Amino acid sequence: CKIVYVDSAASYDCISALSTDNVAAGKTAGETMIHSLQEKGIQSGTIAVFGVTADTASCVAREDGFRSAFADTDFTLADTVYMQDDAANVKSAVQDGLSQNYVGFFGTNEGTTLAVGQTVKENNAQTTIVGFDTSDAVLELVSDGVIYATMQQNPKTMGHDGLLIAVGALSGAYTDTNTKTDTGVTIITKESM
Repeated sequence: CKIVYVDSAASYDCISALSTDNVAAGKTAGETMIHSLQEKGIQSGTIAVFGVTADTASCVAREDGFRSAFADTDFTLADTVYMQDDAANVKSAVQDGLSQNYVGFFGTNEGTTLAVGQTVKENNAQTTIVGFDTSDAVLELVSDGVIYATMQQNPKTMGHDGLLIAVGALSGAYTDTNTKTDTGVTIITKESM
């Protein structure tokens, strides 16, 4: 049996695994937020971080990467607030952050990013939001300028390259085993839409 993992790997040996390096993608998100804040003349302040659960591995890796981008800055990253399948957790924390003049908000997945964006929009607030994933609702908030940027995983690359590797493995042209390929992220902003 020849296995090619696309997006998420399991614990079986494979020919290849193609997915997003979530630590690297999180660092890209952090660098994107720093750039946006510095363009506004903001060099310090508190940034909120939102996750799904403490054991959602992809989101924890994104958070780790995001936090690493701020290592040599004067920004403070708040403790992570977990959505726990309840967007009200994020909405309440965003409102608290807005009342404390947080300069930015980071969502590690579509649900947290959407909850942050909707809450900021409902409060008619101005802040910097960077998140993950590209549902229609998230993209609408990016288009409206509520969310500064969202990290889009590259599923077409995963699928296309995964299929090429699978065909190559079946024909004997691809003989590597247990390779891992980072398919990266694309930064989606209002300007890039």
